[in-house]
Amino acid sequence: MPNEIAKINESQKITVKAPGKLYLAGEYAVVSPNQSALVFAVDAFIELSVFASATREIIDNDGSQYSWELNQSKEVIINGDYENELSLTASAMTVSLNYVAQKLDIDISNLKLTLEISSDLQNSAGKKYGFGSSGAASVATCRAILMLFNIDSLFTQYEFQVLIFKLAALSQMRLEKLGSFGDLAASSLSGMVHYQNFDRSFIVDEKLESSSIKLLAESNWPGLILRSIELPKEWELSIIWSEKASSTEDLLKLKGKEIAESEMRLFLEESNKIIFNLIEAIKTANWSDFSLNLKKNADFISEHLAKQLRPYNLDIFDRAKEIAEAESAIFKISGSGAGDCAIAISPNHDNAMKVRKNWEATGLKVLSHKLWKGI
Repeated sequence: MPNEIAKINESQKITVKAPGKLYLAGEYAVVSPNQSALVFAVDAFIELSVFASATREIIDNDGSQYSWELNQSKEVIINGDYENELSLTASAMTVSLNYVAQKLDIDISNLKLTLEISSDLQNSAGKKYGFGSSGAASVATCRAILMLFNIDSLFTQYEFQVLIFKLAALSQMRLEKLGSFGDLAASSLSGMVHYQNFDRSFIVDEKLESSSIKLLAESNWPGLILRSIELPKEWELSIIWSEKASSTEDLLKLKGKEIAESEMRLFLEESNKIIFNLIEAIKTANWSDFSLNLKKNADFISEHLAKQLRPYNLDIFDRAKEIAEAESAIFKISGSGAGDCAIAISPNHDNAMKVRKNWEATGLKVLSHKLWKGI
């Protein structure tokens, strides 16, 4: 029989921040099992605080307040009308609270917590940059709740990061999200991350809805790779924002023109080959090999999506690419395309400054955000 709810110091307030993300390479292929991508954290965050309180409340980024409750199945239900992102928060609360209950053998039925959420993953007008706010919200929620119960002290730093990734992924699978979860990888580990998608076929609805969250989160996930990669110090990233919103979830749901299974297999094989070439080039600081393979990945994705008649490029990206390449930088659309952000990677700081200066001179929206390596 579960113990009574663990005592939480009423003065204790856990505050965490989870970074946004951008992709370097491997998009679209990485939605398939055993496919790799390079994705990195950016220095823009969702910050979340959690503390024991007399009521169950969530205070959102815009100051809106919502009450929440636990149903008989120990699922978090948020009351009232709210944005889609709070659905992710509710699911992350459900998964992380049930994990805590199973890990510590405690009863969470009467647990009362308040969550306070703030975000700078959008501009002052509330327009999102496309940094993966959904992933950051899931990661921040799981991390804060587990830290409130000192679960982090039971694991090494890396083990805890992987656990947070798994719980956040489980919380999004409950909502039948279609993405690769690369955003969760970047938000969980920070820095540049080699992420390989796992085989989800072993996680069935029955397991997700049962009381086996702890067993599932602490088991081996076939195919999963989460590994930090250090970019050479001289290489520098620049980010341009299209100011046009793009939804990975919506783009993946689009019914594009079907391509032959053999073509899809070739796309996946070549994408993985390119990713591992990029990793080797990064490790050896081989700019020539790196630039060759990153350009190859950019062209490969563009050609693949063109065959399916899927939206990807924008005129604004064509202009940005021309400017970047004139300054010896490599230009690439980051993520699902058709909006959000693109990046340029330069071999040194001076080149990066020229790219950003020339982008700004032509009226393009340059973001000051950088790769974030963590605290």
